[in-house]
Amino acid sequence: MKAVYVISKYVTFPGSFSKGFLEHVVCRLLGVNIYAADKYISRNELSGHVAVLPPQGYIMSFLICLLPGLVNFLIGAAGYFCSLSTLGILGVGFYDFFSGSKIPMFFVYCFFFWFGGSFMCNLFPYYEDTQHMWKTLYSSGSKAGAFAKIVLFIPSVIIFAGSYLEKYGITLIINIALAVFVFREYIF
Repeated sequence: MKAVYVISKYVTFPGSFSKGFLEHVVCRLLGVNIYAADKYISRNELSGHVAVLPPQGYIMSFLICLLPGLVNFLIGAAGYFCSLSTLGILGVGFYDFFSGSKIPMFFVYCFFFWFGGSFMCNLFPYYEDTQHMWKTLYSSGSKAGAFAKIVLFIPSVIIFAGSYLEKYGITLIINIALAVFVFREYIF
């Protein structure tokens, strides 16, 4: 499964690079120690991530898991909106309806779909960082209060599940399924 993960990081290299860079920035801003950040895209499971020492406290751990993915989500949503609003809703196709000539903007919209998808495939943190976040929030020795545990439960579950899916490259498969749905009249 490591091969599928690494391939998904190379196929979605803009989002993967951005995710690694944003993790690096967030860790520096929060003062978390980084011990491996030499390459944002590599041939191992750290591709698109930086290796950090486990942060102290549940708030730091949660923010490291949330903030880079949130920025990637906003960039990816903009790319998806540019492409899906024209390809899906407006029905812009490969050929002009009236003249039958090729529309060059179709390829621009396809590029935005891939670009937005590359960011959407890289929303979630490294799986070990997610496990540490869960441990600092919900273990028996956690210093998190009941209010924090309740408020952060749904986002933590989403981050944990998404991190698990990204670990096995399933986010890329979901993005490919969306592409097949959007381009179904051109494929079939």
